[in-house]
Amino acid sequence: MMSSPSQTQSQSNSSSVISDSNESRRVSGFKNKTFKVLLGATMTIQFFHLLPNFRSLHHLRDQLQDNVDNVHQQQQYKLQQEEGISFAVAGFPKCGTTFLLQMLGQHPEIVMPQTEFCDLVKKDGVNRTRLLLQDMMKQSSPKPLKYGIKCPAMVRDTNAIETLTKMSDDTRLIVGLRHPVLFFASFYNFRVWGHYKFNHTTPILSPFKLTDGSEKTFHNAHVAHARFDNFLMQLAKVPLSKSELHRMLNSDNVWKKRISPNPFQIFIYTDDQLQHGNTSQFARDLQHFLGLETPLPDLNSEPRANDGSSRPTFPETINICDAKFEGIRSKLLQHGKESSKWISEKFIESKDVTV
Repeated sequence: MMSSPSQTQSQSNSSSVISDSNESRRVSGFKNKTFKVLLGATMTIQFFHLLPNFRSLHHLRDQLQDNVDNVHQQQQYKLQQEEGISFAVAGFPKCGTTFLLQMLGQHPEIVMPQTEFCDLVKKDGVNRTRLLLQDMMKQSSPKPLKYGIKCPAMVRDTNAIETLTKMSDDTRLIVGLRHPVLFFASFYNFRVWGHYKFNHTTPILSPFKLTDGSEKTFHNAHVAHARFDNFLMQLAKVPLSKSELHRMLNSDNVWKKRISPNPFQIFIYTDDQLQHGNTSQFARDLQHFLGLETPLPDLNSEPRANDGSSRPTFPETINICDAKFEGIRSKLLQHGKESSKWISEKFIESKDVTV
């Protein structure tokens, strides 16, 4: 059967399209192959251009290893930053802080240095604390561990608080209080004992030179140190009135104070809770506050650390009940009344404070 001219023309056009398409694919394939060859050649040229920058393949390997090590170190720092210090026995001195260090340090879920760690107040406090934390994290346990420190100066010098805020939002602070008269007498006599034990050459200051208006301290022993409320105000847990802020900033000429906002929870206790009454309730409360699974030991069965009654006395050791110290006692009692009022009526009402 003969094809019509139109059919012949259509077939010719179809053959032409198919031919052009095949040719296009061949050209495209050639271009792709050419591109790959040129790309490979370019990458080869670039590689050989860069290769002289390395003295040897060993140097390249070392650089890669250094990069891996740096990434690992950054990951470790990030882990430490996320973990941070779990809790700190933050003050005040002579309020059972050494006893708590001894008791908590024996707990199976807690890792703590056996002595005070107050490097947080230094300019490189973050790095020093990270190194300590890195060392503590080497210890393993079947249960999650808590990493703690003791620094009784922390509430007084809030540089330490600000250091902790750079590492974690979850650090918990344990703060102990004491009757101001007993606090001052114990702290002063402790410093007298330390003067002889460590052969200090600086003179022992009389208690009468450590009262309001004096700018000197005897290794931080001072009547103004018993104004616990002024130091707790720095933690910014409750709003302060103008008069309270003025009192905090101008109450003494010994320690500069400032507001140091922080997200930390605070557990506050009094020294007599460690030795009288229902100590088991205190232990349960502290266990819950720290998130420990294992109960704390019976406080009555633990020997009291740094008990002043077992230390020798010296000519400068004071008996705060002597008549000659009546003026100092009166000033301390006045401090105690004002501190107690503010703490009980305002500070402990904060959602961040546990009693």
